Amino acid sequence: MLVPKFSESDVETFLISFEKVAELNNFPPDKYAAISQAHLTGKALKVFTELSVEECRDYPTLKAALLQAYSVVPEVYRKRFRSLSKLYSETYSEYAFRLSTQFTRWLESEGAYSDVDLLRDLMQREQFQSNLDSELRVWVIDQKPKNLSEAARLADQYVAVRKVDRPIYKGHSSPSKGHVTKPKTFGASGHSNSSAGFQKNKATSCLRVPCCVLSVSRKKHRYI
Repeated sequence: MLVPKFSESDVETFLISFEKVAELNNFPPDKYAAISQAHLTGKALKVFTELSVEECRDYPTLKAALLQAYSVVPEVYRKRFRSLSKLYSETYSEYAFRLSTQFTRWLESEGAYSDVDLLRDLMQREQFQSNLDSELRVWVIDQKPKNLSEAARLADQYVAVRKVDRPIYKGHSSPSKGHVTKPKTFGASGHSNSSAGFQKNKATSCLRVPCCVLSVSRKKHRYI
């Protein structure tokens, strides 16, 4: 069997291997979808059955549907490339090959592999998005901006909408959650308890005469 075995754990490797085998053996491009579908299993076969007849005949459409079903999107390729590290058991040449493979897959998924202008924009867009807050970054990526300017416009739009929706409180600051101000209680005289407590403490402090003063006072009384 010329066609490689399909594996749900690595669908992109199957597709890449299939395309190379098909090209080497001169398979008709319009038959790619029909040949590849015969080897699909599990979720991939379900995706194939849910496509229309016209979509099933178009290999690029089938490929995109499979990659989307297995969450193999450009962001996944980017993360794989950025997080790839050398394994202890592999040589540096093997590591460089894996690095190059993931980089190629990332650029191809963005359509920037052979387009220098798209490659420049992709590098700038990645740097821009890496400096956004996590929630904003995820939202911008989900919008799939085509260039840096569009990504920036989406980020500004996100912030502007949330500023409008944010409630505005009168005064210097909004009330803190969970903070409760205790009401003042008043005594019979009409003064607040806090004021009465202050007067009581003041009276008590006046009664507290230092011992040294009492001693001196007693001595003076003795000699009179």
